[in-house]
Amino acid sequence: MVVSSWIPGDFEAYARILHPVEIREGSPPLRWADVARWSGLALTPWNSWPEIALAETARASEVPWTGQGPREGSLERVDALALVRVLSPLTPGHCFFGVWEGYGGGVTVRATDAGDAPRRVGGPALVTLPWRNYELFEGPVTGASCFETQSFQSPNLWWPADRSWCVASEIDLPWSYVAGTRRVISAVLGDEVLESQEVTAHDSIRVGLPTWLAEPLRVATEEILSVGETSIELAMGRVSATLERRSRRTSVLATRSQRPHSWSGSSTYVDSRRPEGMRAQIAFALERAVVHLASS
Repeated sequence: MVVSSWIPGDFEAYARILHPVEIREGSPPLRWADVARWSGLALTPWNSWPEIALAETARASEVPWTGQGPREGSLERVDALALVRVLSPLTPGHCFFGVWEGYGGGVTVRATDAGDAPRRVGGPALVTLPWRNYELFEGPVTGASCFETQSFQSPNLWWPADRSWCVASEIDLPWSYVAGTRRVISAVLGDEVLESQEVTAHDSIRVGLPTWLAEPLRVATEEILSVGETSIELAMGRVSATLERRSRRTSVLATRSQRPHSWSGSSTYVDSRRPEGMRAQIAFALERAVVHLASS
C-alpha cells in the first residue's frame, strides 16, 4: 500500500493529517508530537502510531492518554472544521462527499452551525473503488461538518467539482490525506490547528514498530517455542502470551495486552507441523499484541 492506494496519485502535492488522541470529552486533543516528546521517539512523515507511542524505557511521567489511540477513519471534529476553513477560500463551487457504506446503522446528515447539510445524490448512489464502496452526497464544502454515524464522522472521501483537491480518511488509518495544488497543500501545512506533514503519492503505508522492539520480540518468540509462555514489559504496559498444544498439528496462542487502566486479549490458531512457519505465526501474533497495546 502507498498513499495513492487511497487518494488519486496525479496531484501536485500531498499532506498527511494526524488524527489526535482524545483524552476526555472537553479536553484539548493530544497530538502526536506530544506523544513523541513523552516517548522520546522520533516523529517522521512515515511513522505509524506504534512507532511513536511505544517508549523503550520507563518515562518520568505516566502515559499521557488512558483510552484508545487515535481514531481511525475520521478526522476529529475540530480538525474537520479547521480543514474546511482552510479549503473554503480555495473552493469556488460545490463538493462531493463519500461516506463508507459499511458503518453500522448507516450515516445521518444534518445541518450544523458550521454548514448546510449535503444532499444524497440520486438515492443510494455509490462511489465504487477496489476495496470500498461509499455513499455519495453533494453540497457546499462546509457540509463536511454535517455527517454522523454513532458520533461525528468526517467524509471518507471529499473533493470539489473542479477536482482541484481531494481528502481521504481510509477507515483503517489513524490519519487522513489531502492532495491538491501546491497552494492548497501549503495552506494545510501552515494551519495552526492541524497537525500535518508533507508526503508524496509514492510513500508506503504500513503499521510498524520501533526498531528497538525487534530483539525483545525475537527473544519472546523463542521463549514461547521453548517453554510455552513469555512476557514483554514495556513503558506503557505488558504483553504476555501462552501456547497450548491441542494436537500434533495445531496449537493455540493466547495473547494479553495489559495497560494500567485496560486490557485486551485474543487467541490465534498456530500450525504446529512446520517449526519455521510456527515461529513466523507466533512472531506475527506477538507483534499484533504489541500494536494493540499502543492503540487500545
